[in-house]
Amino acid sequence: MWILRTVGQPSETTFRILPSSIKTIGRATGADFILDEALISRVHC
Repeated sequence: MWILRTVGQPSETTFRILPSSIKTIGRATGADFILDEALISRVHC
């Protein structure tokens, strides 16, 4: 299991991602988890 946690927000949020699920992360609006950071690629597996 992967754990994705937000930091620095008014309230922290934790997402648990199961091994059988496929999620994308990146700056693109189509990503499952969107990161607002210029150094991150648009879509990263």
